[in-house]
Amino acid sequence: MTYLHDCGIIHGDLKAANVLLDEHYGAVISDFGLSRTKNTSASLNRSKANSFVVGTDGFMAPEMLDDDRPSGTTMKTDVFAFAITVYEVLNDADPIWVTDNDQPMHERVIERQVRIGNRPKRLDGIPDDVWSLIECCWHQEPDQRPAFPKILALLEPYQLPSPSYPSGPSDPLPASTNESVSESASPPVSVSSSKLVPEPDPSSQNIPRVSSFAPPPSTPTSKEVESLPDVSRRLLQQARKGDPDSCVNVATIISNNKLATDPLWIQAAQFLQTAANQKHPEACFHLGWLYFAGIGLGQNDIDALVCWQETSRAADPILKSIATFMMGWLCYLGRGTSLDKQAGIELIRQSKADGFPLGEECMDTSSPVGSDSPAARRFFELCQLGSDRDWLCKHLAAVCFVGGLGTAKDQTKAVAIFEELANQDYDPSQHWLGHCHKNGWGRPINHASSIKWYTRAANQDNSYAQNMVGRCYEEGWGVTVDRCKAVEWYRKAAEQGNPSGQNNLGDCYEKGIGVPKDSLTAVQWYSRSAEQGNASGQNNLGLCYCTGNGVSRDYFKAAAWYTKSAEQGNSAAQYALGSCYKHGVGVAQSIEAAVLWYRKAADQGDADAKTKLRALGR
Repeated sequence: MTYLHDCGIIHGDLKAANVLLDEHYGAVISDFGLSRTKNTSASLNRSKANSFVVGTDGFMAPEMLDDDRPSGTTMKTDVFAFAITVYEVLNDADPIWVTDNDQPMHERVIERQVRIGNRPKRLDGIPDDVWSLIECCWHQEPDQRPAFPKILALLEPYQLPSPSYPSGPSDPLPASTNESVSESASPPVSVSSSKLVPEPDPSSQNIPRVSSFAPPPSTPTSKEVESLPDVSRRLLQQARKGDPDSCVNVATIISNNKLATDPLWIQAAQFLQTAANQKHPEACFHLGWLYFAGIGLGQNDIDALVCWQETSRAADPILKSIATFMMGWLCYLGRGTSLDKQAGIELIRQSKADGFPLGEECMDTSSPVGSDSPAARRFFELCQLGSDRDWLCKHLAAVCFVGGLGTAKDQTKAVAIFEELANQDYDPSQHWLGHCHKNGWGRPINHASSIKWYTRAANQDNSYAQNMVGRCYEEGWGVTVDRCKAVEWYRKAAEQGNPSGQNNLGDCYEKGIGVPKDSLTAVQWYSRSAEQGNASGQNNLGLCYCTGNGVSRDYFKAAAWYTKSAEQGNSAAQYALGSCYKHGVGVAQSIEAAVLWYRKAADQGDADAKTKLRALGR
């Protein structure tokens, strides 16, 4: 077919019945009764008298079946027929178009199925990259179907050695095509799912570890089929020899600005696989995203985790942070590993860095995170790439839109995405949609709507939403104040390990909100919150040590906890730490240090800190 199209010839009726096998089992295309050259009129392919398209039912492309503006045969309709032919062969010549109970469809039903975009169901045993190619070839839009030269290149890893034809004019293939056939029928070696095994981590027994990659495979393609777009011959040769840097460069070039449905991603994934099996960090990083979203290869959370685990050991801070972040989400959701929300959240916290400031704010925040750093831009682009393939990619892209992380802030677009996913019952999106209604992000403030979405997420055991439902009942946001219910929801969140829920439950016990006052219990919950790095919990625990409420008074511990909280930007802790330095309580007295911390608190609007600065003449 590549040869025919190169000669400007359209077959017009490609199907398995029209592909013969010679004595060497070489495929020979036959039956050119409907063929024409590219410049020949296609009008003969349709009878004006009865509006019947000449061709074979089930192999005709949707544009040929359009009642208003039918198309004749084109190179793109040949590609569509090729996809159906491949399916027919892989289906052992059983009927292609069948009903739910496996009965053959009537020809009119088949036409209707093709016109509305339905296709035969996937067969068992078809490699993911071949199935991806079939889907591209029978795409509803002709312009989205690849040309045969590209199809030939993508299928090369599966090509058997060419048969030994006798020399002479009867050779059925042009020399250039024969020379392009691969010497090996083996497809590229992929990372095996069986390689994922638990390993103890000295730094944290809760965080799963995975094994390293399999030995390096053979190169993705042993001979050039055709040059790749914008790739120099020399670079391509180096990549085909298995040079990892060259493989990554080729994959980057050919996939640049390509949609996730573009067949070139299959080739890009093969090059990345070769480099990743040599533990190239950037290849591992990007291959993880392709496995995660199922772009260019089969979707596989385990293999994504393997790739990101390898990347998390890399020296590159950007790759390391984003890979650790995504590993955290996999643990949190139980994708590719056992579900462990706390281990996942801990990884997400660890991923926070100067260039990638998202961290746990992706779960819950009152102040959306924005950044135009290279890491933020890269993260957003990857989320966008996979947003039509995986709900989490789409959700994280929406989180980026809320604060302007790696992209322009667009809270209206964010809300639209959250609403779409929330209605599909994804609790992280329901929780964020509650935030949008509560804070007026992309929608007018509507507390009734916010409590509705918080509650839906909370009922799915989302601890962040459970904490917010507690806040709503404590503050009367969209519901009647009910402090007993507030405590009930805070407790649900706290017992799941949510640090904000733990701090709020501690506050209820300290002040007697919805429960009897109990300073000892308050300190226990503050401590659990503070030890997870919650700034409010650290400040409250510092205050307990300073006043001796629920614990023995200890100014040194008070100052230590104030410092941890103040360094995270908590204005109350900054003011308290300023007072510690002013009076030499728990720290060496230092007016300069006192002024420094008072000023930080004052810059956040703390009125008492401003008063202190004036009193100090600053």
